[in-house]
Amino acid sequence: MVAACNDLKDTLYRSARRQVIVRSVDEAESLSHAASAITLELQRRSARAELARVTDSLSNAFGPAPAPEARTIIDSVHAASRERLSDAVSAYARAQQQQREYEECQVIKQRLRAEAPALLDELVARADEPDIAVRLETIHEAWHWRRAHDWVEKQRAPGLEARLSSELDATTADISSLTSRLAAERAWMSCLQRMSASEVTALQSYRDHIRSVGKGTGKDAERFRQAARMAMREAQSAVLTRLSEFP
Repeated sequence: MVAACNDLKDTLYRSARRQVIVRSVDEAESLSHAASAITLELQRRSARAELARVTDSLSNAFGPAPAPEARTIIDSVHAASRERLSDAVSAYARAQQQQREYEECQVIKQRLRAEAPALLDELVARADEPDIAVRLETIHEAWHWRRAHDWVEKQRAPGLEARLSSELDATTADISSLTSRLAAERAWMSCLQRMSASEVTALQSYRDHIRSVGKGTGKDAERFRQAARMAMREAQSAVLTRLSEFP
Protein backbone atom coordinates (compact mmCIF):
# COMPACT_ATOMS: atom_id res chain seq x y z
CA MET A 1 0.00 0.00 0.00
CA VAL A 2 2.78 2.41 0.92
CA ALA A 3 4.67 1.61 -2.26
CA ALA A 4 1.54 2.15 -4.38
CA CYS A 5 0.86 5.42 -2.61
CA ASN A 6 4.40 6.62 -3.23
CA ASP A 7 4.12 5.68 -6.93
CA LEU A 8 0.88 7.66 -7.20
CA LYS A 9 2.45 10.68 -5.54
CA ASP A 10 5.40 10.55 -7.95
CA THR A 11 3.07 10.32 -10.93
CA LEU A 12 1.02 13.29 -9.79
CA TYR A 13 4.16 15.31 -9.13
CA ARG A 14 5.45 14.64 -12.67
CA SER A 15 2.09 15.65 -14.13
CA ALA A 16 1.22 18.69 -12.00
CA ARG A 17 4.62 19.62 -10.62
CA ARG A 18 3.07 19.77 -7.16
CA GLN A 19 3.83 17.71 -4.11
CA VAL A 20 0.77 15.84 -2.84
CA ILE A 21 0.63 14.86 0.85
CA VAL A 22 -1.32 11.73 1.71
CA ARG A 23 -2.13 11.37 5.38
CA SER A 24 -4.36 8.32 5.43
CA VAL A 25 -5.55 5.29 3.47
CA ASP A 26 -8.87 7.00 2.71
CA GLU A 27 -7.06 9.99 1.25
CA ALA A 28 -4.92 7.64 -0.86
CA GLU A 29 -8.00 5.86 -2.17
CA SER A 30 -9.73 9.13 -2.99
CA LEU A 31 -6.61 10.41 -4.68
CA SER A 32 -6.39 7.22 -6.73
CA HIS A 33 -9.95 7.61 -8.00
CA ALA A 34 -9.34 11.25 -8.83
CA ALA A 35 -6.13 10.42 -10.66
CA SER A 36 -7.91 7.77 -12.75
CA ALA A 37 -10.63 10.21 -13.67
CA ILE A 38 -8.08 12.86 -14.59
CA THR A 39 -6.16 10.34 -16.71
CA LEU A 40 -9.32 9.32 -18.56
CA GLU A 41 -10.23 12.95 -19.18
CA LEU A 42 -6.77 13.70 -20.52
CA GLN A 43 -6.96 10.68 -22.82
CA ARG A 44 -10.41 11.77 -23.99
CA ARG A 45 -9.18 15.28 -24.77
CA SER A 46 -6.14 13.89 -26.60
CA ALA A 47 -8.35 11.59 -28.65
CA ARG A 48 -10.73 14.44 -29.51
CA ALA A 49 -7.79 16.59 -30.55
CA GLU A 50 -6.48 13.77 -32.75
CA LEU A 51 -9.94 13.30 -34.27
CA ALA A 52 -10.13 17.03 -34.98
CA ARG A 53 -6.72 16.90 -36.68
CA VAL A 54 -7.74 13.92 -38.81
CA THR A 55 -11.04 15.62 -39.68
CA ASP A 56 -9.24 18.76 -40.81
CA SER A 57 -6.82 16.70 -42.89
CA LEU A 58 -9.69 14.86 -44.59
CA SER A 59 -11.52 18.12 -45.25
CA ASN A 60 -8.44 19.60 -46.89
CA ALA A 61 -7.90 16.42 -48.93
CA PHE A 62 -11.50 16.25 -50.21
CA GLY A 63 -11.64 19.97 -51.04
CA PRO A 64 -14.21 22.69 -50.39
CA ALA A 65 -17.06 20.78 -52.10
CA PRO A 66 -16.64 17.09 -51.23
CA ALA A 67 -18.82 14.37 -52.68
CA PRO A 68 -21.59 13.01 -50.43
CA GLU A 69 -19.59 9.84 -49.76
CA ALA A 70 -16.56 11.91 -48.72
CA ARG A 71 -18.72 14.09 -46.49
CA THR A 72 -20.00 10.94 -44.77
CA ILE A 73 -16.43 9.82 -44.05
CA ILE A 74 -15.61 13.19 -42.48
CA ASP A 75 -18.77 13.12 -40.33
CA SER A 76 -18.16 9.55 -39.15
CA VAL A 77 -14.59 10.41 -38.12
CA HIS A 78 -15.84 13.49 -36.30
CA ALA A 79 -18.44 11.35 -34.49
CA ALA A 80 -15.79 8.70 -33.68
CA SER A 81 -18.11 5.95 -34.93
CA ARG A 82 -16.26 2.87 -36.12
CA GLU A 83 -19.36 1.32 -37.71
CA ARG A 84 -20.29 4.48 -39.56
CA LEU A 85 -16.70 4.94 -40.72
CA SER A 86 -16.52 1.38 -42.08
CA ASP A 87 -19.76 1.82 -44.03
CA ALA A 88 -18.65 5.25 -45.28
CA VAL A 89 -15.30 3.93 -46.55
CA SER A 90 -17.06 1.09 -48.40
CA ALA A 91 -19.51 3.53 -49.97
CA TYR A 92 -16.66 5.84 -51.00
CA ALA A 93 -14.78 2.94 -52.63
CA ARG A 94 -17.92 1.98 -54.58
CA ALA A 95 -18.38 5.59 -55.68
CA GLN A 96 -14.79 5.76 -56.92
CA GLN A 97 -15.24 2.53 -58.90
CA GLN A 98 -18.44 3.88 -60.42
CA GLN A 99 -16.64 7.10 -61.39
CA ARG A 100 -13.84 5.16 -63.08
CA GLU A 101 -16.36 3.06 -64.97
CA TYR A 102 -18.24 6.19 -66.01
CA GLU A 103 -15.06 7.81 -67.35
CA GLU A 104 -14.15 4.63 -69.25
CA CYS A 105 -17.65 4.60 -70.75
CA GLN A 106 -17.23 8.20 -71.87
CA VAL A 107 -13.97 7.34 -73.63
CA ILE A 108 -15.62 4.39 -75.40
CA LYS A 109 -18.58 6.60 -76.30
CA GLN A 110 -16.33 9.19 -77.93
CA ARG A 111 -14.54 6.50 -79.94
CA LEU A 112 -17.84 5.02 -81.09
CA ARG A 113 -19.14 8.49 -82.00
CA ALA A 114 -16.10 8.95 -84.25
CA GLU A 115 -15.90 5.44 -85.74
CA ALA A 116 -19.43 3.99 -85.62
CA PRO A 117 -22.07 6.62 -84.83
CA ALA A 118 -24.93 4.39 -85.99
CA LEU A 119 -23.90 1.68 -83.53
CA LEU A 120 -23.72 4.20 -80.71
CA ASP A 121 -27.21 5.50 -81.48
CA GLU A 122 -28.51 1.92 -81.52
CA LEU A 123 -26.95 1.14 -78.14
CA VAL A 124 -28.34 4.33 -76.59
CA ALA A 125 -31.81 3.62 -77.97
CA ARG A 126 -31.78 0.07 -76.55
CA ALA A 127 -30.09 0.87 -73.23
CA ASP A 128 -33.28 0.15 -71.22
CA GLU A 129 -34.00 -3.21 -72.81
CA PRO A 130 -33.77 -6.10 -70.31
CA ASP A 131 -31.45 -8.23 -72.46
CA ILE A 132 -28.99 -5.46 -73.34
CA ALA A 133 -26.33 -6.79 -70.94
CA VAL A 134 -26.47 -10.25 -72.54
CA ARG A 135 -26.25 -8.76 -76.01
CA LEU A 136 -23.26 -6.62 -75.08
CA GLU A 137 -21.35 -9.75 -74.07
CA THR A 138 -21.31 -10.87 -77.71
CA ILE A 139 -20.92 -7.45 -79.35
CA HIS A 140 -17.31 -8.23 -80.32
CA GLU A 141 -18.35 -11.28 -82.34
CA ALA A 142 -21.35 -9.40 -83.77
CA TRP A 143 -19.10 -6.55 -84.91
CA HIS A 144 -16.76 -8.88 -86.83
CA TRP A 145 -19.73 -10.75 -88.32
CA ARG A 146 -21.22 -7.51 -89.63
CA ARG A 147 -17.93 -6.40 -91.15
CA ALA A 148 -17.59 -9.79 -92.89
CA HIS A 149 -21.19 -9.55 -94.10
CA ASP A 150 -20.66 -6.06 -95.53
CA TRP A 151 -17.49 -7.20 -97.29
CA VAL A 152 -19.28 -10.16 -98.89
CA GLU A 153 -22.16 -7.94 -100.03
CA LYS A 154 -19.69 -5.50 -101.53
CA GLN A 155 -17.99 -8.29 -103.48
CA ARG A 156 -21.36 -9.40 -104.85
CA ALA A 157 -22.15 -5.98 -106.30
CA PRO A 158 -23.39 -6.17 -109.96
CA GLY A 159 -20.67 -5.50 -112.52
CA LEU A 160 -17.86 -5.70 -109.95
CA GLU A 161 -16.17 -8.68 -111.63
CA ALA A 162 -16.19 -7.01 -115.05
CA ARG A 163 -14.86 -3.76 -113.57
CA LEU A 164 -12.05 -5.56 -111.75
CA SER A 165 -11.19 -7.51 -114.91
CA SER A 166 -11.02 -4.29 -116.91
CA GLU A 167 -8.82 -2.68 -114.26
CA LEU A 168 -6.53 -5.73 -114.32
CA ASP A 169 -6.19 -5.57 -118.12
CA ALA A 170 -5.40 -1.85 -117.97
CA THR A 171 -2.83 -2.39 -115.24
CA THR A 172 -1.22 -5.26 -117.19
CA ALA A 173 -0.99 -3.04 -120.28
CA ASP A 174 0.54 -0.22 -118.25
CA ILE A 175 3.14 -2.59 -116.82
CA SER A 176 3.99 -3.89 -120.29
CA SER A 177 4.34 -0.34 -121.68
CA LEU A 178 6.46 0.81 -118.77
CA THR A 179 8.66 -2.26 -119.04
CA SER A 180 9.29 -1.54 -122.74
CA ARG A 181 10.06 2.10 -122.02
CA LEU A 182 12.38 1.14 -119.20
CA ALA A 183 14.26 -1.31 -121.42
CA ALA A 184 14.66 1.33 -124.13
CA GLU A 185 15.80 3.98 -121.66
CA ARG A 186 18.31 1.61 -120.10
CA ALA A 187 19.64 0.68 -123.54
CA TRP A 188 20.15 4.34 -124.48
CA MET A 189 21.74 5.07 -121.11
CA SER A 190 24.18 2.21 -121.54
CA CYS A 191 24.92 3.35 -125.09
CA LEU A 192 25.60 6.93 -124.03
CA GLN A 193 27.76 5.87 -121.11
CA ARG A 194 30.00 3.83 -123.44
CA MET A 195 30.36 6.42 -126.21
CA SER A 196 33.72 8.04 -126.81
CA ALA A 197 34.35 11.76 -126.51
CA SER A 198 34.43 12.25 -130.29
CA GLU A 199 31.11 10.46 -130.69
CA VAL A 200 29.52 12.62 -128.01
CA THR A 201 30.96 15.71 -129.71
CA ALA A 202 29.45 14.58 -133.03
CA LEU A 203 25.99 14.26 -131.48
CA GLN A 204 26.28 17.67 -129.85
CA SER A 205 27.46 19.15 -133.15
CA TYR A 206 24.44 17.65 -134.94
CA ARG A 207 22.13 19.19 -132.37
CA ASP A 208 23.75 22.61 -132.70
CA HIS A 209 23.64 22.58 -136.52
CA ILE A 210 19.97 21.55 -136.58
CA ARG A 211 19.17 24.47 -134.27
CA SER A 212 21.10 26.81 -136.54
CA VAL A 213 19.10 25.68 -139.57
CA GLY A 214 15.97 27.08 -137.90
CA LYS A 215 13.15 27.47 -140.40
CA GLY A 216 15.56 26.68 -143.24
CA THR A 217 15.11 30.02 -145.03
CA GLY A 218 18.37 31.74 -144.06
CA LYS A 219 21.32 32.18 -146.40
CA ASP A 220 23.44 29.75 -144.35
CA ALA A 221 20.71 27.15 -143.90
CA GLU A 222 22.13 24.81 -146.55
CA ARG A 223 25.61 24.99 -145.03
CA PHE A 224 24.19 24.06 -141.59
CA ARG A 225 22.28 21.17 -143.18
CA GLN A 226 25.44 19.74 -144.70
CA ALA A 227 27.33 20.13 -141.44
CA ALA A 228 24.48 18.41 -139.57
CA ARG A 229 24.51 15.50 -142.08
CA MET A 230 28.24 15.05 -141.65
CA ALA A 231 27.92 15.06 -137.87
CA MET A 232 25.04 12.59 -138.05
CA ARG A 233 27.04 10.16 -140.21
CA GLU A 234 29.76 10.06 -137.56
CA ALA A 235 27.37 9.85 -134.64
CA GLN A 236 25.07 7.36 -136.42
CA SER A 237 27.82 4.87 -137.01
CA ALA A 238 28.77 5.02 -133.32
CA VAL A 239 25.19 4.59 -132.13
CA LEU A 240 24.49 1.67 -134.48
CA THR A 241 27.71 0.02 -133.40
CA ARG A 242 26.70 0.26 -129.73
CA LEU A 243 23.11 -0.89 -130.37
CA SER A 244 24.35 -3.96 -132.26
CA GLU A 245 26.05 -5.09 -129.03
CA PHE A 246 22.64 -5.61 -127.39
CA PRO A 247 20.87 -8.95 -128.01
